[in-house]
Amino acid sequence: MIMKRKDGSSFVGKAHNSAGARAKRNLLNLLCWKAPKQPFDCAVEVEVIIVFPWRKSESKKNRALGSMPCTTKPDLDNYAKLLLDAMCEANYLTRDQLIYKLTMSKSWGDDVGITIRICDE
Repeated sequence: MIMKRKDGSSFVGKAHNSAGARAKRNLLNLLCWKAPKQPFDCAVEVEVIIVFPWRKSESKKNRALGSMPCTTKPDLDNYAKLLLDAMCEANYLTRDQLIYKLTMSKSWGDDVGITIRICDE
């Protein structure tokens, strides 16, 4: 993001009140109350399932399926980075390099929310 200093000069930076920063704060608030007593400090496998509420424009035929793949922005890899960084800050993991397998999906559906499963060796 191109930002301006008080003197009018430009620089590249991230605003603390940007949408990404707000999303990370909200995610940290949700993660903190479910954090393990001790963060994982070994090789782990992580599975993440993200389910968004149905769009208002979604047909009854699609809603009857129960869920449907979500192929809209933001991209799944952007969610992965945000979520894994927040999990480290919330003390789920000592560092995200410990993840040897990551499985993620995003869909529209009835059971809205984020499900995270962490399995150690």
